[in-house]
Amino acid sequence: MKTVKLALMMLCFVSCVREEGIIKIEVSETAGIERLLEYVEVHWASNDNSAKDKNYSISDGNQILQGQVLSISEPEQGQYQIRAIFPVSLKANQSKKYTIISAVSETKDTLIVEGSGFDVTIANAYYKADLTTNEINPDQIYAPGQVRGLLLKKHAHQQLKRTNINMHWSPNFQSSGKGYQTSSHLIKPDSVYIKKGKLNTILYKEGRVESYPEIKIKTKYEFFAGLPYFVYSSEVYMIEDIELFLLRNDEMTMDSLFTHIIFRDQTHGLGGEKLLYEENMVKNFAQDPIDDHAQWLAFYNKHYGYGLGSVRIEYDNTNKDGIPSPLYQPHSKISDGSNGGKYWNRRLIHEHDTLVKAGSRYYEKNAYVILSSTENIANKLDTIHKKIMYPVEVVVLNPNGIIN
Repeated sequence: MKTVKLALMMLCFVSCVREEGIIKIEVSETAGIERLLEYVEVHWASNDNSAKDKNYSISDGNQILQGQVLSISEPEQGQYQIRAIFPVSLKANQSKKYTIISAVSETKDTLIVEGSGFDVTIANAYYKADLTTNEINPDQIYAPGQVRGLLLKKHAHQQLKRTNINMHWSPNFQSSGKGYQTSSHLIKPDSVYIKKGKLNTILYKEGRVESYPEIKIKTKYEFFAGLPYFVYSSEVYMIEDIELFLLRNDEMTMDSLFTHIIFRDQTHGLGGEKLLYEENMVKNFAQDPIDDHAQWLAFYNKHYGYGLGSVRIEYDNTNKDGIPSPLYQPHSKISDGSNGGKYWNRRLIHEHDTLVKAGSRYYEKNAYVILSSTENIANKLDTIHKKIMYPVEVVVLNPNGIIN
């Protein structure tokens, strides 16, 4: 099993800065990719008593754009610790100097968050994600905070969904003789964190689902203004020993909305332009499956020009002691759903009773990408994958500066 431990794209951590003045940073693109929009995260210290009431912006000398404060700690020794993100843009292999100032300015792209708590919809220029409570199945009410549908902004009225259930509800698991449970069954989480903003919104929860007290799950969504994807991470952690028949993550289940599948993995390279509804498609993928650690995969509709993909950022199945957690036939599976639906999922334990010891852990982080056209899909997903894996570099130019 290969483990990928990589920094989240777009979030570059900068060392703390001290003293009075203006923070100056240099941002460098080193992967040879044009970055029309990136987000960099900057940390600094401030002894200004009004720091919590201020807005911060970033300037490249030509335009000033609004940032978003992520957190401000209570002062220690008279100083606040501030974390904020800012939008930047760079050409391939370009280095660019920016200054961070205390100012209100324009916001080029924004998130629109409607609702309260986890019961929300979140929209940007590319999509509107519905995370509200799902009550359309009379036999089961699914908790808010999981994506139940996506409205594609570039394709008017096109809705990605799965009738009667949530389209995204992994991780999920099952023991023989017991019911199937998912992250959408986490009705009463033990811990939650919600941060709503115009540039970045985070929804985090952790806890145990009913009937599986041996398992703790953690899930986190991250949405960004102006980007054609959102990021999702999850962890499944065994508090006690348990025997599982099924364990999976990275699952997107949808109605009959797509015509083709495309993917890239280490075994097959680029596997493209395969018909989703070709005879024996599911059987053929079962016999020669996509790797569990594939770089990315996507469904798309060639006739209407839209798609949805999963770019896999991190995949780590080491336990609390740093050794591999139990797996059984791990692979990425393409499956038939009822009424003509299709879905992908990553199988960690594939339909085989497997003892999973306490301390076992299964972690994923994926970017779910809205494809607004079906031209050059492989190139688009390769580029997003590369951007994520090789974030821009940030250097503080005046390490004795602080915003006042």
